[in-house]
Amino acid sequence: MQPLAATPLVGTLEAGAALALPFTVTDASRCLRAAAAGAAGVEELALELRSEDDRVLSVDQLPGAIALANADGPVCASVAGNYRAIARALRGRGEVALQVWQAE
Repeated sequence: MQPLAATPLVGTLEAGAALALPFTVTDASRCLRAAAAGAAGVEELALELRSEDDRVLSVDQLPGAIALANADGPVCASVAGNYRAIARALRGRGEVALQVWQAE
């Protein structure tokens, strides 16, 4: 898989705050993975992938400071277009890194 951003998006989140990484899918046959990881202090982290029209492609909320969309395997967009990966700190505070990868 190849990252869709040159470097992960990193930000400091308070509980309830979100970090969004916009990305473009140019070939819908190439499925995606997205992950977010929180540093010490982030107790619970959620992650979702959304389309340009705000449709949810995938939601995953692994316990703790790691979130993976989709935990069961890659997420396949039905059409090319603009999407967003959104990481949200549910509990705690700290730095969160967010990245999206697409199959080669």
